[in-house]
Amino acid sequence: MQKLEQAPWKDAPDLPGYRDWQALVSTLNAATQARVDDDEMRYHMVRGLVPEIIFAAGGVEREIQALREASQIAQAYADAYMPRPIPQPVMGPPTIGPHASHHAAYAVMNAVTWVRAVQERVSRKDFGTPAGLLASLKDGPLKTAIQSHFANLTPVLDDVRKFDNYVLHAGAIQGGSTPGFAVRPDGTTYFPFPDDPATTRIGTWEEFRYNDRRDALTYLEQVFAAVETFIDGMLDAFDAQP
Repeated sequence: MQKLEQAPWKDAPDLPGYRDWQALVSTLNAATQARVDDDEMRYHMVRGLVPEIIFAAGGVEREIQALREASQIAQAYADAYMPRPIPQPVMGPPTIGPHASHHAAYAVMNAVTWVRAVQERVSRKDFGTPAGLLASLKDGPLKTAIQSHFANLTPVLDDVRKFDNYVLHAGAIQGGSTPGFAVRPDGTTYFPFPDDPATTRIGTWEEFRYNDRRDALTYLEQVFAAVETFIDGMLDAFDAQP
C-alpha cells in the first residue's frame, strides 16, 4: 500500500475529475473545506484507482466460479437423464435447460461486463478526456511499464468488447429464448458462447453464430488468465519503484 501512495501520481489539478472533486468539497462544511488542500484531495482521488481494478478482476473470477458451479449442475442433469451416445441433430448439438442455465447465462454476461470494467478503470475517455489509472500517473518508468502490460492485454479486451457492448446496450447474448447447455456426443455439457463475430457492431442476438462450438467457461477462463497476468504485472511495476 505504501508503494501505491508513493507512486508518481499527477498533481491534483492535473488529475482526471479534479473539478468534480472540487465541487464535492464545496458541499462540505466550512471547517472541513479549510482542511482539504490539493495534497489531501489528491490522496482521495488516487487511493482507489488500483484497488478498484483488482476488485473488477475479482468480479470476473467470481462469475467464472458461478458458471463453473452451474456447469456441474448441468452435467449432473445430463448424466442422469440423457442417453449415450447423445444424438447430434443437423442443426447442432441438443440442449438441456435445467434451472442452472439461467444462472450460467447471467454469469457469462456479468463476467464480460466485469472485464470491461477492468479495461475502463485502467484507461478510458470521459467526455473525450483521458481518465483512469494511466491518465492519473506522471510520465515515467512506472507508467511505461503498466502501459506495456496493458498493451499485451488489449487484444483480449477488444475481443470481449464485441460481446459486452451488446450485453450492455442491446440484450442478452442468448436472446429471447430460454438459455441452455449444449450436450456433446460423449455426454459432456458446455454453455455455448458465440463464434468470433465478423463485426464489432451487433444489432441483434440473431447475428451470433455457434458453428465453432465454443464453450463459455473455457473462453472466460482464458480471458481471466490474461487479466490475471496484467494484474500481476501492474502490481510488480508498483513494487519495483525505488
